[in-house]
Amino acid sequence: MGSLVTRLRRETDTGVKASHSHNVPGMRSDHHQPEPLLMPELQTQVSVSTATGEKDNEDAKEVCLGPRQLFVKDLHGNTRCVDVQEETTIAELTLQLETEKILPPGGSLMAGSKKLKKTQLMSEVPSNIEVVLALCGGAPTSSKPRQLFVKDLHGNTRCVDVQEETTIAELTLQLETEKILPPGGSLMAGSKKLKKTQLMSEVPSNIEVVLALCGGAPTSSK
Repeated sequence: MGSLVTRLRRETDTGVKASHSHNVPGMRSDHHQPEPLLMPELQTQVSVSTATGEKDNEDAKEVCLGPRQLFVKDLHGNTRCVDVQEETTIAELTLQLETEKILPPGGSLMAGSKKLKKTQLMSEVPSNIEVVLALCGGAPTSSKPRQLFVKDLHGNTRCVDVQEETTIAELTLQLETEKILPPGGSLMAGSKKLKKTQLMSEVPSNIEVVLALCGGAPTSSK
């Protein structure tokens, strides 16, 4: 009889412990669910998306290295698209637009309410600009002509009329047209080569045409 009571007590205690192990919060269970793993198909999609994103970034960098598109609104209200380089000056753009009959003689270029300067680079100009004309009786668009003395490769000095706001880039094209400056030639003032963005107001009255020798410094004919 005593052994039967003892066995009943043990079974009762075992049942109570098992019940507490299921109901008490925070108790560890022998059976736990594993953490969900990413399916192989999803892993493949993630890797492909990452690779595609990196490729798109590389393509975007390559696109930025190419020519830039400039939108020019002409006098008729039409918008023309022109490809330019970031280092192109307004003076060079003006000549290009005049050649393409977008900018008429005497016309100017505006960005918003500001007139663009000839020495400005395209990197300093917004993507949308406009062609404008000065009204009759308005402020003069150019100053009094100035005489420039250019010594050519044969030692002859040629006299050229220029404006103070004329750039070296414009002068170079003018001298090439007049057969004073040969292809590949440059302009020097003293011992300094003139930059294409310089204005005539920054240049002395006497300059010289020079040619660069193959592998050497520019030289002129004495």
